[in-house]
Order: sequence, then structure tokens, then C-alpha cells
Amino acid sequence: PDHILSSIDSDIELFCNYIKLGPVELKARQAFLDEITEIALNQFGNKGGRSTRNSSRGEDEISVVPFGSFATQSVCTFASDVDMCLWGVVKGEKEPEHITF
Repeated sequence: PDHILSSIDSDIELFCNYIKLGPVELKARQAFLDEITEIALNQFGNKGGRSTRNSSRGEDEISVVPFGSFATQSVCTFASDVDMCLWGVVKGEKEPEHITF
């Protein structure tokens, strides 16, 4: 029984290594996010004077932030898409409205 479990563990590990993103795939997805950031800056301007991807953003700062499997990368596979948010394009309210029941 132990050798069967060891064999299954080995097969699972090989499969995980097969489906995870390699350096080239990671670089391609990051280049895609960089391109989307440049397009957003060109299209909407950069009201905040700079862009960022992973730092605290200012209110008027345009940034593209990944979320989902690409943001966590340990669960991202070669078949995963790239989920992203575009921040700083639509001005939001300063304070959210409170609903009273």
C-alpha cells in the first residue's frame, strides 16, 4: 500500500509540474498586463502622475491589478485566463452611501 501511495503522489506531482506556468508563460502574461496598463494610460491619461500594479494606489492613479489564479500563481495553469481590474479610470464617490433600514 505504501508504494501505491508513493506512486500516486509521484504522478500527482508530475502532473502539477506539467500544468503550472513556466517562466516564458509567466513573462508573456506579465507583458500582457503591462500592455493593458500602457493602453489604459494612453487612452485615459494618468491623472495621478504614475502607474502601479501592486502597491497602494492613490485615488486618481490608473493601475491594472491582476486577481484570481494569476495573482496567486501557485494555482495558475497554462490554460488559466488573466483576470484584472482597471483602477483609476472612473471616479468613485468619496464616501459610500449608508443605507438605513
